[in-house]
Amino acid sequence: MQSQISCQRLQNGKKCSKSDVEICASCRNVMENKAIEHVETLEYFLNHLFIVRSSYKQSQHERSTLMNYFELNHRLIQLSVSLNLVRFAALLIFNIDTISILLGDPFFKFPGRKVVYILVIILALTMGLFREYVLHLESKGCLQFLSTFALIKKIGFDKRSLKMTDIQLQKFRHVFYTVGRYFSISMKMCLPLIVALMIGLRLNNEIYSTNLSIWLTSIFWILTEVHALYFAICGVVVIACHIIMVFPIYYYQMMSLVELLEQFSLKEDLVTAEVVRGLSANTIRFMNEFDQLNDQLKHLISYVFVVFSFTADYFIFSATIMQRNSALLSTVFFAFGAGVLSIIGFETFILGGFITKLNVIHALFLRLMRKSKIMFTKKSKPFEVLSRITGPYNGFKIGDMITVNKTIFVYYLVENASIIMLLSVNIRPFLE
Repeated sequence: MQSQISCQRLQNGKKCSKSDVEICASCRNVMENKAIEHVETLEYFLNHLFIVRSSYKQSQHERSTLMNYFELNHRLIQLSVSLNLVRFAALLIFNIDTISILLGDPFFKFPGRKVVYILVIILALTMGLFREYVLHLESKGCLQFLSTFALIKKIGFDKRSLKMTDIQLQKFRHVFYTVGRYFSISMKMCLPLIVALMIGLRLNNEIYSTNLSIWLTSIFWILTEVHALYFAICGVVVIACHIIMVFPIYYYQMMSLVELLEQFSLKEDLVTAEVVRGLSANTIRFMNEFDQLNDQLKHLISYVFVVFSFTADYFIFSATIMQRNSALLSTVFFAFGAGVLSIIGFETFILGGFITKLNVIHALFLRLMRKSKIMFTKKSKPFEVLSRITGPYNGFKIGDMITVNKTIFVYYLVENASIIMLLSVNIRPFLE
């Protein structure tokens, strides 16, 4: 068995590396199996966190299938998040020792507790509403992109099903495996990190070392905090994982079209009317499928782009206030805010390249039409492709207003910097 899965390049004194795009058949099979294992891990967390009702069964005839005990667990999560929201609001409003002890205040007597609880309330509201919004979108059929992962889990990395060339499939396999591995590890780390954070906050508070009563009440509240944060935060993370992982599928499908067009542009003798019709049909099919993905994700992405960006801005702003009270919390807040903004900004920059690649396809179609000996009429498929590409509604959408291009990334950075400055000027005096 071991000989069957060993690297075939070892006989030449070499060995496949996970960073290599071109690998031997045995290593490719191992990578595909591990990539599918990562998909199964993410599916487990998607189900375990009850962030959707029907798991990967998002097609119209399967979406009515509810997971076992979904409604019960969903109500428990709502109760846990709501209970902690009320508790955090009480701790923010009332600075009374008795209430702090009864509610297991992890920041008891901490100088910057007001800033921290405003952050916690904003984060809990943001995460809780995100859960409800995802379930609302699922009921409208806007999460059908999750069915793509069920297809990969079922048939693996089949180039016909994924509509990719061999070269682009190899690149996609490597990217999908790498990203899936990173997210699988991240999801497994979520619960231990949250538990360690809740306990560590109290161990770091000197009041807890001298007051036994607050430890006794905190035992109950730690359980509710962990339950609420785990399902709220990790639920957002697992949906974000799937959104990020679905984009490479469409990117490498588009790159496959670019590759085919480049090949036929260099081989004029092979260009026939059937080839042109096939390339045109594949391009239009791809753009239709990408439009469907856009329709499913544009409102969810707008929530992330606006609400989570503002939350991250507030975390960075709060980090500047917390510097005098706790260097550790200030660093954590800044790292969280900067991390969220970096991820959103990086994805925006990458997705902004979609229009650039469409322009490449447009140029290649023009070259193909110019070099071929086929007579094209205005009703020919290539003209339909050219008209579609030059249309005003191509590209990735944020809501119904913004089409992402690479300049949006610059605007995004400037806008968030200005928001942080406005918060510092207008709100900071009330919190210090």
